[in-house]
Amino acid sequence: MSPRFAVPLRLAQWTSLAVVALIVGYGIRWAAWMHRLPWQEDGSYRFWQALGLL
Repeated sequence: MSPRFAVPLRLAQWTSLAVVALIVGYGIRWAAWMHRLPWQEDGSYRFWQALGLL
């Protein structure tokens, strides 16, 4: 790999890592706010009870 591509590729790598971290973080916040996971019906607290969070 040419050295001139090293910096843009490293920047793309860190940017994609930051995007994934934001998506996961917002997903966790949404799940905590809704008290359920996306595939569970409303009012389902089994996941959080199993973790001891509710």
